[in-house]
Amino acid sequence: EHGLPANTIACTNHYRQRAQPGTCDRYAKVRRVLRDHPTGEIDVKLALEVQRTAAVDDTLHTVIALPNRRELTVSFCTDNDHATASRPVTFTLDELFDKSVAAAN
Repeated sequence: EHGLPANTIACTNHYRQRAQPGTCDRYAKVRRVLRDHPTGEIDVKLALEVQRTAAVDDTLHTVIALPNRRELTVSFCTDNDHATASRPVTFTLDELFDKSVAAAN
């Protein structure tokens, strides 16, 4: 996308092709954070910043996937706060899945 670091795609979970998008500045906020990042390298810290910038009051969960490191960083909402206000937790795929099942696939 124009103005973003190489190999970067900005997205939100709003349908943007099926119908005119509703009025929402989340996509613009995501693009701005990515465009203004000095190196363009997306790590957990930058991904959390993007998520917090684009969060709305009903953000139920967030997920950051780092496939090369086999890690997922997740956060969930509470009764009082949306997901990005919660402390994220990182899991390795080995912790989440039975290794014998992963080896069979």
